[in-house]
Amino acid sequence: MDGDDEVLQSFCADEQPAIEELLAVVGGEARKHLDFSPESLTLLDAWVLNITSESDWAASDIWQVFGIHDRLPRWIELRCAYYFAAVLRKRFGGDWTMYEDPQKEGFVRPFFGIGDTLVDALRVGHEIVAGELPEGLAGFSSEVTRRLHMKGSGGSIA
Repeated sequence: MDGDDEVLQSFCADEQPAIEELLAVVGGEARKHLDFSPESLTLLDAWVLNITSESDWAASDIWQVFGIHDRLPRWIELRCAYYFAAVLRKRFGGDWTMYEDPQKEGFVRPFFGIGDTLVDALRVGHEIVAGELPEGLAGFSSEVTRRLHMKGSGGSIA
């Protein structure tokens, strides 16, 4: 097993526990509705928008309660990426794969693959937390769906 395979295997093994952690932090009534449906992405969008609405959101004492204050915003970005990919998997199938960008030497990281279409879920996770995904996860999921139906698979999205 080469290094990329080991990284991917570890990354995939972390997915379910990371999603469970996200659900625990979301908590309450909202957690009950995070059912991996495309519609649940609207709820996750609202939660992310709510927690990141203040410029100093990552400094809030609430994160110390969960013991993640020193790992923000990356902690939430990664869990949003995992959840987003899980929603895509439930709807379309697919799984994580290592992608090497031929334009960027040394750029190798997990992408979510649906057939021969790749989705940069890690970038999507970053953008939702950074406020750089105006359509949110739900809107981006709709765009993925549209593109998959339009081109019948193939290529890269995100």
